[in-house]
Amino acid sequence: MKVLLMQNFQTAATVLTHRLPHSAKPRARILPQRGITMKLHFTKMQGAGNDYIYINAFRETVPEEERPALIRRLSDRHFGIGGDGVIFIAPGHTPLDCDAENGQRKGDRCQFEMQMYNLDGSRGEMCGNGIRCVGKYVYDHDMIPGIERSRDPEKPVTITVESAGAVKILILYPHHGRVERVRVDMGAPILEPGLIPVKGTQPEEKDPLVGYLLAVLGKTYHVTPVSMGNPHCVVFSEELNLPEDDRAALRKNDGVELPEDDRTALRKNDGAEMPENDSPNLPENGGSNLPEDGIGTLPENDDTNQRGTARRTCGGADGLDLDGPLGRWDMTRIGPAFERHPFFPNRTNTEFVHVIDRRHVEMRVYERGSGETLACGTGCCAVCVACVLNGRTDRTVEVTVLGGRLLIEWDEKTGHVFMTGPAAEVFEGIVETDCGIK
Repeated sequence: MKVLLMQNFQTAATVLTHRLPHSAKPRARILPQRGITMKLHFTKMQGAGNDYIYINAFRETVPEEERPALIRRLSDRHFGIGGDGVIFIAPGHTPLDCDAENGQRKGDRCQFEMQMYNLDGSRGEMCGNGIRCVGKYVYDHDMIPGIERSRDPEKPVTITVESAGAVKILILYPHHGRVERVRVDMGAPILEPGLIPVKGTQPEEKDPLVGYLLAVLGKTYHVTPVSMGNPHCVVFSEELNLPEDDRAALRKNDGVELPEDDRTALRKNDGAEMPENDSPNLPENGGSNLPEDGIGTLPENDDTNQRGTARRTCGGADGLDLDGPLGRWDMTRIGPAFERHPFFPNRTNTEFVHVIDRRHVEMRVYERGSGETLACGTGCCAVCVACVLNGRTDRTVEVTVLGGRLLIEWDEKTGHVFMTGPAAEVFEGIVETDCGIK
């Protein structure tokens, strides 16, 4: 038995982990040293490195008003369990609007609900990597009605999962009775500007904004906004330097151009007036001496710069190598500036993309409410859509992210986007918290 010491949410805590056979699942227990507490079971899971803490809301109860503070504590990678956020798995309640392949009929209730929270405690509408892990969890824990793993441990299983009222259909691919891969029908992308939403466009404008000009930190970018149930802004790796005449047109047309004084402030604070707990895992100055615009050229032999650090700390043997074009982006500066740009009233996730060929792209993502993560499933879907709209790729692409690879298809016949990728359990445990204790 190995004993580790960890600072608890309010006082010191002890984490006990047992040395287990390689085939056994690791378990952890976090024990506060004072106060009245309740035990909360959790499972840490990840999809392409996008890791969340999963709580089974069929048996665990956490009051809504207490969730944000608890989520910030649990998600902290130094003083908590660590993750990109927390996902509650609850009973579904939204009626299906069509028959499903699993035998459910139109009007039947969705089987499960994913309640997804970012690490800053804010509620998220959708998480592509998270919903795959939800599928794995309910299958591996025998929660799907009428399914017995022992009868056919290799047979694909279809389930329905809702998030923020939107129902998704998942196909689970088990191996030896445990799910390893999931395909999700993510539905049709939302391209109408007012529904994404973005500001500064006319209410009657319905066409997608493809290569839209947006000024961020003193530079101008071609961006393509897409919603996959949550807002995304897709930026391609080549930077855009416009002549002054085009900059004047930008100020006239984008509807959100800032006065010069505000532009100075934007450059100073990255365009993000973040509360202290909004990005708890990011160093104050980004750990980088890159230029204020968030882009720079990094020396090839510099082993101490941000690119080298990211390369050493990222998991995923098949993941993105930051020696390429995407390694130039200082995500701690450019990410918050895009996320909180006034063009996006609900903030946005931002994907920085390098196109390799018609069927392969690379991506880094700065997620709304979480910062840079190793992967974003909905972001990969948005990237596929944006690439097709810009004429850069075919409708089926493999997206390489820091944590691995996802296969994305924008089906021309149905208009739906399909995402296929891995789902894995990391460990499970019990945390004792005063959440819900009066």
